[in-house]
Amino acid sequence: MTSPWRPSRNFFDEYTRGFDRIEFQRLFTRDTADAYHSFSRGLDLRALAQAPW
Repeated sequence: MTSPWRPSRNFFDEYTRGFDRIEFQRLFTRDTADAYHSFSRGLDLRALAQAPW
């Protein structure tokens, strides 16, 4: 019987392969902040603040 494919685990393994501890920590500190700023630069923050949650 074959094991079920686990896309989230496969993605994580592929994305973090070869990282040492420092690089892995950077992935969730500096790189995350840089990615957030990059992807959010076109957001209209006033419209977002008025959006119903």
